[in-house]
Order: sequence, then C-alpha cells, then structure tokens
Amino acid sequence: ADLTDVASMRAALSSVRTLFLLNAVTPDEVTQALIALNLAKEAGIERIVYLSVIHADRYTNVPHFTGKHTVERMIESLDIAATILRPAYFMQNEAMIQQT
Repeated sequence: ADLTDVASMRAALSSVRTLFLLNAVTPDEVTQALIALNLAKEAGIERIVYLSVIHADRYTNVPHFTGKHTVERMIESLDIAATILRPAYFMQNEAMIQQT
C-alpha cells in the first residue's frame, strides 16, 4: 500500500499481526511512518519491526537520521511490542558510490 494513502493502509493492515516498517527515504519519510504507526495501533497490530539506521540518536544534524530517530521515539511511546533494527551499511551503497 502507499504509505500516505490512509484508506489503502487501513485495508492492508486489517488482518496483520506484525508490521515490518520500511519507509522510503523521502522528504515525507516521517509522515509515512506516523501514518503507518497510527494505523497499526488502530488495527491492533501486536508487534512492529522498524528498519532504522545505526546511531540515529547521535547524528541529529543529518535529516535522514533525525527522521529515523523521531520514528523510533514514536514507536517507544506506543503500547506495542517492537524491534528496532539499526543496520550500519548496505553493500548496495558501495556499488552506487563506485558508479559515480
């Protein structure tokens, strides 16, 4: 579902017990996550697994990291079991750097 389309997200989450949240790195990244998390709570989701980034809480001068940390904080405020994954680096990033 489109993470900003409330109706389609609500339908997509209607029979889900665990949400794996991997939202796009875009200017509305936090908005996407907030919509998904609010709808997850509404749907009675039992667990959230969120793909964040390593040291999201340390590099607050990096917008992408700040966004991830904001989402982590919202997840912590929900009364839902959660796992936050903080990968350090994806090998695909290296391939993109080598192509430039």
